[in-house]
Amino acid sequence: MFININFMEVNMDTTLGFTNKTAITLIATPPPLHLKHKPVYMLPYSEFDGPYAGDTDCKYLSIGHAQWPDDPDALSVKTFRWTESAQKWSRQSEEIPITRCVDLVIFMVKTIISSNNEVPEFPVNTFENQDEVIRLKKINDMPLHCDGAIELVKKRLSELKRVLNEIEI
Repeated sequence: MFININFMEVNMDTTLGFTNKTAITLIATPPPLHLKHKPVYMLPYSEFDGPYAGDTDCKYLSIGHAQWPDDPDALSVKTFRWTESAQKWSRQSEEIPITRCVDLVIFMVKTIISSNNEVPEFPVNTFENQDEVIRLKKINDMPLHCDGAIELVKKRLSELKRVLNEIEI
């Protein structure tokens, strides 16, 4: 099956791994390829956004050329968010360096997944240029009803672990 979208023709059976679910996003909200962030890979994400799937403002995830001009070789990850009310791409779409994305996952795992109410500890070299152990104190309590979200994150982390085990690092 072929779908013709303003910016490209997509062979839904073979091209770029698009599926019936990703086509929903591609047709309803074609990606903003005119913005400063230049995707290398872009995933139509709205049907996969965890508990927000099918009803999310995050339409795409991207890895691509960073939009900031000081390092033309920098890669970044970006979420592309769509505002239904204004019918335009949100200025709240986030772009962060890919290393920061990995650091955020490490931070999340050490603080909310593996801490069991203990003081989260980050051994030396957990983060780049970290030459001392870091111990964090809790600033606020976790939301009362976040157990479901944490279980979903654990499920996603299990998938990440499976993917990491498939490759050589």
